[in-house]
Amino acid sequence: MTDDARAGRRLFLGLLLAVAVARGAELPRGDWAAHGFAAVDRQALADWLDAGVARGQTAGGNVLLLHRGEVISEHAFGEADREAHRPFEMTTPCVIASLSKGIIATLAMRLVEAGKLDLDAPVDRYLPDFYDLRLRSGAAPGRLPTVRELLCHTAGFTPDTAEHGRPWLRREAGGKTLAEMVARYPTWPVPGLVAEPGTRFGYSGIHYDIAGRILEIVSGQPLDALLQEQLCRPLGMTGTLYNPAPAYLARGARHYSISTKTGRLFLTPRRPPPGPAEGGSMPYVSVGGSIWSTASDLARFLLFHRSGGLVDGERLLPAERLREMYDRRPPRSSYGLGWILGPPRADGGVKWIYHTGSSGTLHWVDWEHDVVGVILTQTSGEDGRPPSEGGPVGFSRQAKARIDRIFGWAGQRGER
Repeated sequence: MTDDARAGRRLFLGLLLAVAVARGAELPRGDWAAHGFAAVDRQALADWLDAGVARGQTAGGNVLLLHRGEVISEHAFGEADREAHRPFEMTTPCVIASLSKGIIATLAMRLVEAGKLDLDAPVDRYLPDFYDLRLRSGAAPGRLPTVRELLCHTAGFTPDTAEHGRPWLRREAGGKTLAEMVARYPTWPVPGLVAEPGTRFGYSGIHYDIAGRILEIVSGQPLDALLQEQLCRPLGMTGTLYNPAPAYLARGARHYSISTKTGRLFLTPRRPPPGPAEGGSMPYVSVGGSIWSTASDLARFLLFHRSGGLVDGERLLPAERLREMYDRRPPRSSYGLGWILGPPRADGGVKWIYHTGSSGTLHWVDWEHDVVGVILTQTSGEDGRPPSEGGPVGFSRQAKARIDRIFGWAGQRGER
């Protein structure tokens, strides 16, 4: 190991011990100016966010920023419900969409550490009915996909952008459990894999549905209950869950989209509530796209990654287990297990991790500048795919680009 690499590793370990997640306590707080940032920059960011509402880019949202593990800025803007004129607050719950993927991948690592899950096992070890998976051509694949390939989107199932790629939007998904939906995936909505496992990146919520069902099988618990027991309660994430109750929904932000014809915001109807849990499986929703959460809960989750797995000074996961999530593997070295990855560091880690969500959400950990950030809106305009795959640059990404400049870097370079 070179001197630079040793220095980088010492810095990384120092960051791990600096501020761990404090279970149940308020997030550590600091002062913007005391952290070396100009008041004019924070005001300019707040003004730009407020102006985004006036421009019709978003109905509202909030931004939470931490530096060196301390909250140094929080700003809520616009409305959570335009029709009721209910303001967006820092505590407003949101559907975080594909930010769910990093949470589920982290949950999977908890089960790996407990010896219940093997990431490199073929899927039929846990789902025997998948033993006869075929390619779309009808031919047998060279091998079956692994759990790891599900989590990094290289298993070969139908991607989101393809026809039938979002089964949670189909009428047939109503009233089903996760187990019932996943049991249909070898042949429905269309049979077969679109690619040989491990050969092609295809961003797919189906991958996370299958992974979520495997987590249910190895744990013997419905996924929503498992999430609470293994991750949310230990981290103090009291507002993070699937399938919230009506009282929670009443506090939550409504979802809006921008009309391609008029360019104006319109309210997107909420989907009907899912059916009941049965047989050890949760009511079906998109596993990698349907978690509800809040800015402070997501900050706790990100601080957990920043600290290398510490909660109240106790280790919930080994740092090496989390860093395995950031491994760069072909065929898409910019996507790990539930995270889009930044450039490599000298010590073998990555400079940053982040993810976006189709509801207008974004969160990240930047080890190089020691920044943790959460941006929550409920206005569609971007999704969890890497920007290199195209698609619109939504409001949340524009906001992050402005934040990046404040902290002294040019943004998501090195992603390709």
